[in-house]
Amino acid sequence: MNTFQLPSRRALNLLGFAVCAALMGFALYSQHVLGLEPCPLCVFQRIALISLGLVLLVAHLEQAWVEAKRTGDDDVRRAAKAPKRQGDQGRALVDQSLDALFFTGSVATGRAVAARAAGRIPTLGLELGGKDAAVVLEDADLDRTVPGLVWGAFFLAGQNCASIERCYVHESIHDEVVRRVVEATRKLRPLLDVPPLRTADLRDRVHRHVQGAVAAGARIEVGGAPEGQGFYYPPTVLTDVEPEMTIMREETFGPVLPIRSFDDIDEAAAEINAVPFGLTGSVWTKQVEYGEALAGTFATGVFTVNNHGFSGAVPSATWGGRHDSGHGVTGSEFALYELTKPRTVIVEEKPLSPTREMWWFPYNDKLVQTASSLVELVRPDGRRLQGARGALTGFIQRWKDST
Repeated sequence: MNTFQLPSRRALNLLGFAVCAALMGFALYSQHVLGLEPCPLCVFQRIALISLGLVLLVAHLEQAWVEAKRTGDDDVRRAAKAPKRQGDQGRALVDQSLDALFFTGSVATGRAVAARAAGRIPTLGLELGGKDAAVVLEDADLDRTVPGLVWGAFFLAGQNCASIERCYVHESIHDEVVRRVVEATRKLRPLLDVPPLRTADLRDRVHRHVQGAVAAGARIEVGGAPEGQGFYYPPTVLTDVEPEMTIMREETFGPVLPIRSFDDIDEAAAEINAVPFGLTGSVWTKQVEYGEALAGTFATGVFTVNNHGFSGAVPSATWGGRHDSGHGVTGSEFALYELTKPRTVIVEEKPLSPTREMWWFPYNDKLVQTASSLVELVRPDGRRLQGARGALTGFIQRWKDST
């Protein structure tokens, strides 16, 4: 298991500049790269795209944002400018001749993009959301854990694929964690700490998830209903939630934090992994080595101990999901591998034989002797001394024939 240890802030800044410089260099060799991004607030990914020179336009593809590279390709330009129905611009862009495509959005739209790109676009990366879980162990430092949970759930009003959408708290501290989380949530300032949702449809979906949970027996501790005009939805904390509820299985993408108690970590992990998303997850504990060991228990692309959802801002950290959360990597050197094509170039400046290689035609007894001797040499029960002698003799004879 590979782990990432956060360097100093100064080192992170230097690393960020270095990665951006590297991206700009690679951009000189990249052609027709298309990136799809659902949220204009994903600042760090946009910085990376801009450094690559990737931003041409912003268009909708079923509520997804499309960003394409500046290019002289008239077909791509026409597809981008065409005033069409929702989704048509994205489909027209995907239909172009592209070397790579990265999409961030819903599972349904991601599958449609993948199907349309199949067989034509060699590199395809999909980030299709998440249902990220935070697990609070009984020894967690609540003075740090509670602010982390509140931020992880309500940053950008939950409009972040790495938001905490499920929280599992050990039963011995469940009531105390709920009390503290509710108290901290009540202090959040509307439109300052928590922005509105970006569409009426999203606000309505968030409310449907909350109402569905309440109808199935969940309890609202704070929030739970739209407030005022516009698309604002108050930060909401739910308890008494069950794993079969929609609020615990489907991506909500809003400011809702369902909290569920557990007494066995293996059972909690099995319940978390039963949901077909696997983007990020976190565990909160004073036993950091044990927390790190738990990373292998959860099927996620990113896992943090005593933190959550920030690693997308770390240039050297990979970003990618499992299962319905998609595939492919953004961030880190591995993302550069996704955007480049390796090539091997071999130049024979001074060949050992001026006329032909030993393995070229003609195939004769001398070549057979050489090959048979090599097999004898590497075989576990082979006659290695005889094989070495035969191979050397065969090589010399073939070399003489080629000179």
